Amino acid sequence: MVSMKKGISKLSDFADGNAVHGHPGDYYGQIYFVNNITGNSGYDGLSWATPFDEISTAITASEAFRQFPVDATNDYQRNIIYVQGTGTAYGNLTALPSYCDLIGIGANPRGNGSGICMIIDNTTEDAIEVGAAGVRGLYMANFQVGCTLMGDTGYAMDLAKVFRSTFENCVFWNKITGGVRLVLAGGVTFSDCHIGGGDTSPAI
Repeated sequence: MVSMKKGISKLSDFADGNAVHGHPGDYYGQIYFVNNITGNSGYDGLSWATPFDEISTAITASEAFRQFPVDATNDYQRNIIYVQGTGTAYGNLTALPSYCDLIGIGANPRGNGSGICMIIDNTTEDAIEVGAAGVRGLYMANFQVGCTLMGDTGYAMDLAKVFRSTFENCVFWNKITGGVRLVLAGGVTFSDCHIGGGDTSPAI
């Protein structure tokens, strides 16, 4: 059965049965919640009371719902993933969700303090690295994405393939290499983003 949210009007309404009036009305996509302090990988991720603990868990759930065979139109319904900024960084990502709004909630990502929604990697050279499967129709906003390794090949975000996607109010940084690499891309918009690396490296 396709999930439907009734009358969404504010964040507290993003749970089954809460709101009955509002904009944009009935919502057929799925809405997931992530908090790396209060969340758990065993939760259903469908409310702030039962959030996932990692963004990667929510992405897996979003893609499974979007491709669920009961309704072919699921493939192009937009899901939403809300990620709470806590000041504790989320783990690195090897996939991004297609046809989805990935939204960080918290402090402005331009800074180094609590409440920022951060995807920071300390163990590999890319905080977000998506291979040939690529990503399409993504809207990503209000994240700080960075890599702390002093390597010469890593990027904050390295996408082998990305189409029709928008990145807004995000920070992409790497201490040495540039902040973003797009290998095959089309229809991609960066709006109000800070993209950079070291003093001598290219930003994108």
